[in-house]
Amino acid sequence: KIFVLAKNKAPNRIYQELLPEVQKPIFKRLADKLEKSRELAALLIKEFCMRCDDLTLSIPYLLPILVERLRAEDLEGVDYLPENEKPCANQKAQVMANLAETSESVRVVLAEVVTVMVSSTMFECMRPYVDQFVNICKALCMDPFGDVVIEGTKAISEFSKAGGEQLVHFCEPMGRSLFTSFVHKHAKVRMAGLRALFDVLGTGCWKNSVYVFEHMMGFR
Repeated sequence: KIFVLAKNKAPNRIYQELLPEVQKPIFKRLADKLEKSRELAALLIKEFCMRCDDLTLSIPYLLPILVERLRAEDLEGVDYLPENEKPCANQKAQVMANLAETSESVRVVLAEVVTVMVSSTMFECMRPYVDQFVNICKALCMDPFGDVVIEGTKAISEFSKAGGEQLVHFCEPMGRSLFTSFVHKHAKVRMAGLRALFDVLGTGCWKNSVYVFEHMMGFR
């Protein structure tokens, strides 16, 4: 807590040198039983992510933990089915349930961590983990808490801008994950979803984007 709230911060190079040495014990605290411990760990990770120039050595260790805490794996339950057996994509807005991380404040910080990661890391370094990044961003956008959804839309927007046309095959599922924000009761959440939709549609090269519009026809 002292480290996070300190007024006189160490130079960024110190953070960069420290991160490989302390990242594993800090990451493990995200699964601590105490909510305060998890929140401080998330804030500490955010501090390091904001001040480090290179996060490539941390991504392989942090992503599996984020996937576990956000239940960001096989979100639609069809990942392991053959293509000819997969049901039609659902038009209705989906909301995450039974999240491992029950604290809304912790999930907001985790969403901010993801936004910093995808906006400060070259896409070539994220390419081996693109499936995990997409699932994490989708899970954040389908969170039941509005502030998490807003930060999730920022993350999916930054990720879409970083990947561009290389994310062409993820355009439709990412677009459908934004439907949760479209039906939210707060206008600021709905506006955040619409702003993110523009960047997500750009990944579809404007030919796969049509599938998102097909789901949106008659959408309420």
